[in-house]
Amino acid sequence: MDLMIQEKMMSKGMVDALSAADLVKAGEVFKDAMVQKVGDTLEKKRIELSKHIVSSPTTEAGTETDEV
Repeated sequence: MDLMIQEKMMSKGMVDALSAADLVKAGEVFKDAMVQKVGDTLEKKRIELSKHIVSSPTTEAGTETDEV
């Protein structure tokens, strides 16, 4: 699902729960939103790091060099 749509659904869920004074549900929606955002950020960083590792030149010993 598109990230923007997910954020709107989570925001609507949070507002609905708070409007109904359902603090437990609001807490769950907030927690789910934070889990999703942290997971997405970690996935982006993982991809960025793996691209860097794959494109980094190495020596015969397997250590990175500053030479290109």
